[in-house]
Amino acid sequence: MTAGTLTQESSRGNRASPFAVLVPGRRPPQAAACGRRCASSGPSIPSRSHTALPVSIGAAGGVPPFPPEDAPRVRRALNTDPPLPADEPMGENPPAGAIIDYWLGANAKGPVTLDITDAGGHLVRRFASNVAPTRPDAERYFAKGWLRPLVALSGKPGMHRFTWNLRYARPRAISYSYSIAAVWGENTPILPGGPYVLPGTYTLTLTADGKSQSVPLKVKEDPRVHISDAALKSSLAMSGEIASLLAPATGHFAQQQALQKQLDKRFPATAKQADAKLAALLTTLRAKPAPGTPSFIHAEGRLTGIENALESADVAPTAEQHATIARAKAELAAAEKAWAAEQAGPLAALNAALAAKGEKPLTIPPLDKAKAEAPDPGQDLP
Repeated sequence: MTAGTLTQESSRGNRASPFAVLVPGRRPPQAAACGRRCASSGPSIPSRSHTALPVSIGAAGGVPPFPPEDAPRVRRALNTDPPLPADEPMGENPPAGAIIDYWLGANAKGPVTLDITDAGGHLVRRFASNVAPTRPDAERYFAKGWLRPLVALSGKPGMHRFTWNLRYARPRAISYSYSIAAVWGENTPILPGGPYVLPGTYTLTLTADGKSQSVPLKVKEDPRVHISDAALKSSLAMSGEIASLLAPATGHFAQQQALQKQLDKRFPATAKQADAKLAALLTTLRAKPAPGTPSFIHAEGRLTGIENALESADVAPTAEQHATIARAKAELAAAEKAWAAEQAGPLAALNAALAAKGEKPLTIPPLDKAKAEAPDPGQDLP
C-alpha cells in the first residue's frame, strides 16, 4: 500500500481481513543518514514499523486498536551535497516519522480529524480531512519533478496510511527555502520545517462521525544519539521562543510590503505630483532605509538560521545562539518602533491629505492576516 492511498481491496470496501494489513510488521533496516535511498552503510538503527490506528466508523464490529510500535526521532536526510540524479538506481527508506494506518467503514459525515496530544494533554498537531495540506511559498531553483503532491488525511471508506513527521507546526516566517537534501520521488524539504517533539508518550485520536478511538504512541530518541533530556527541552524552548518572534516580525514585514504595493499602484513613482505636500509624504514613505538600520527581514534571517540549525541535529543550544537571539530581539523592537512611528506620522498625514480630497485612505492589513509576497515561482526549461 502506498502512502496516502487505498489498497485495491479496501477501495472496494472489502473488510474481510483488515488484520492482514494492520498488524505491525518489521521493515528493512534504515539506510545510512544520507536519507537518499542509498545502499545501507555505517551503523544501522532499529527498523521502523507503523503505528496501527484502525477505526471502523459506521460499520458493525469495530476493530480494536493494535499496540503501536515506537517511533524513533530519525531525520530523513542530512546530506548537504547535490542530490543523486533522478535516474540513479536507489533503494527506498521508510518515511521518517510515525506511520499511522486506519480503517473507515463508511463515508464519514463531516471531517475526519487526527489529534496528537502530549502526556499533559496539550495539542501538538491536528490534521483534518477537510483541510488540504499546503507548502509555504519558497523559491524553487530546481525542476518541478522534485516535488510531489502533499498527502491529506482521508475521510473515505477503506484503509488509509498517514505519516506524521514527529514535528510541531512549521513556524511562520517571511521567507522559506528548499533544502538541498532532496530525494527523487519524495518531496524536497522546506526550511524551517518545525521543531521535533520530545521523546515521550503521545496520544493519537482519530475522530469521525463524532466517534473517537485513541492509541498511545511512544516517541524515542535516535538510538545513535546520546543527549540529556534537559538539552532537548532547552532546544525545544529556544525553537518556541524563535517562533514567537518570527510571527509578529513576518506580519510587520508583510504590512510594509502591502503599503508599498498600494503606493506603487495609486501613486506610480514615474508620475509627478502637483501637490508638493503629498509628494513629500510619498517620498518619505518610499525612502529606502539606510544600511545598518534595524529591519524585520534582517532579524528574521538570523532567527530562521538558528531554527534550521536546531532542527538539523539533537544538540543543546550554544551561548552564541542565545546571544544572537538577544540581538535579534533588540533589532525587532527597534524595527517595530520605527514602523509604528511611520504609521502614526507620514502615513497618517498622507491619509489625512487624501481624506481632504475625498479620496480613499491607504490601509494596513491586520498583523495576523498580512502575508508576505510569494517569490517568483519560476518556470521549467523545455
